[in-house]
Amino acid sequence: MKILNIMILSLFTLQTTSFASMLQKDNAYYKQGQEFLKKKLQIKRNTNTAKNVILLIADGNGITSNYISRIFTGQLKGMVGEEYVQAHETFPYTGLVKTYNTDMQTPDSAGTGTAFHSGVKTFAGSINIDNSIKRGECKKTESALITPPSKIFSDMKKSVGVVSTARLTHATPATAYANAVDRNYENNEDVPKNCNAPDIATQLIKSLEQGTVDVAFGGGARNFVSNNSQVHGKKGKRTDGKNLILEAKNRGVKYIDDKKGLQNISITNIEKSPVLGLFSSSHMSYDNDRIDDRNNNEPSLADMSEKAISLLETNQRGYFLTIESGRIDHALHDNNAYRSAQEGRAFAEAVQRVIEKVDLSETLVIVTADHSHGVALSGGCALNSDIMGLCKDLNGLNKKDENGKPFTSIVFATGSSDVVYKERPALTESQVKNKNYKQESLIPTKYEQHSAEDVAVYATGPWSHLLTGTIEQNYIFLVMQHAVSPK
Repeated sequence: MKILNIMILSLFTLQTTSFASMLQKDNAYYKQGQEFLKKKLQIKRNTNTAKNVILLIADGNGITSNYISRIFTGQLKGMVGEEYVQAHETFPYTGLVKTYNTDMQTPDSAGTGTAFHSGVKTFAGSINIDNSIKRGECKKTESALITPPSKIFSDMKKSVGVVSTARLTHATPATAYANAVDRNYENNEDVPKNCNAPDIATQLIKSLEQGTVDVAFGGGARNFVSNNSQVHGKKGKRTDGKNLILEAKNRGVKYIDDKKGLQNISITNIEKSPVLGLFSSSHMSYDNDRIDDRNNNEPSLADMSEKAISLLETNQRGYFLTIESGRIDHALHDNNAYRSAQEGRAFAEAVQRVIEKVDLSETLVIVTADHSHGVALSGGCALNSDIMGLCKDLNGLNKKDENGKPFTSIVFATGSSDVVYKERPALTESQVKNKNYKQESLIPTKYEQHSAEDVAVYATGPWSHLLTGTIEQNYIFLVMQHAVSPK
């Protein structure tokens, strides 16, 4: 044994000496790596019972679009871009998530939202309905119901919040509180006449009135009012003559509809005073457009998230909060990388605001996406190429295709800006850097399509170490459930 110990010590001494003499030991990247390793070695697993759970979803934000947002934000700060670190990228634990639905290789937000919100994979278009039936089979809905997280967490006496920049009745936020055999049943007019099922807007109001949802902030006011009236300057969508907003207010729900209302709302006991905020008729504005429009009274995602936490934390037993950046997805569907990246930047700001506000010793924070998009960074562009500009070579000149024409590094697989059946235009720097520019796509479709690859999950707080490796999407809910369960 003594001889063995001497051999091990000698081997360790040899390795240490070898490392000390390495030529790269003073290289800046090497030193940076050493510092990162030190931080990783200091990470200790948190196995506290989580009082609170916050799930942040960047809709459509796959690994590539997340990378684009990172470079975009870094370059706005005067950096090269690639070295910039977004708030969620500082989390200690990271994994890959398989996003397929039970009937689709390439998923939709309803099926994926059901998976991470309720723990069950199901078919595309389903809002907390299992795959024992098919989309639209209204008469069989009762046999296929899944309990949404709003009911699960409220049964634990925790408060529940839903925040989104999309319509609150849209697929992803709806999976936090509703059941629908078709994601399109947003208001009564959208529900088929032979289908005796409540629309999603009605279910949200019922959830607020019954205390299974305590805070709901987002867009989509049109689905709550009659088509004979207006809300946020646009006609409502309901044909049953109901004004669900007024009904909710008459039953004790506090209602706000602009940035000032969000700033001023203050509740001492959220369990007794639920709050509904509907800040636009349909989806809320793209963050870039909200900032540019001086008359825009919509709050930012970060502001809604921070206020939601302030209200929910009045419940001493804790809360569950789901936050969606819904419009990353919409910008990508429009082949518009600029607005997508700006939405990603706003999402990262919301993440930063969240982690600054909560106690991570008792709050599990998870950041993920529901699915990805067919966007790529290609072309062999040199470092320092403007992420929204033309692809550059190492001499700073435009790279050219086989026909001698410049191209962008960001391209799409599908979309309305196809170049397959027509000659590629001679792109200019000013043209492609315009915030309205739609990057070129390979296959012509009405709008750009989702893609099927894995998305990332980032986690910090109690039991966050369980979210590593390659996981099924529904597993995310089981981790949240485990984290809040008494040990």
